[in-house]
Amino acid sequence: MPSAPIALTVGDQAYRVLSNADPAKLLRLAALVDTQVRSCNPTGRLTPTQALLYAALTLAEQVEQLQTNSSNDRHHTRESLKSILRRIDATIAATDQQNISRPA
Repeated sequence: MPSAPIALTVGDQAYRVLSNADPAKLLRLAALVDTQVRSCNPTGRLTPTQALLYAALTLAEQVEQLQTNSSNDRHHTRESLKSILRRIDATIAATDQQNISRPA
């Protein structure tokens, strides 16, 4: 059940929202959006809707880039682990072969 309305200000526009989210988190996120709105509209020439749209697109682009970076990091990590496992397997196989070749 949503808590009491939370007052948020983004781009000089006041909003009251109902949410189950932590109010402190909502305020923090609204501050991030507000910073992006102000960055996208430094002269104040855009309408509030336009400024919010540009801010949303910019933030979406950042999310997309983070997802791409994360995917690339996972791929690189997976390939590195495969390489390490191949070297371990080769070392074990060589050690086993040496143990088999030794006279008892």
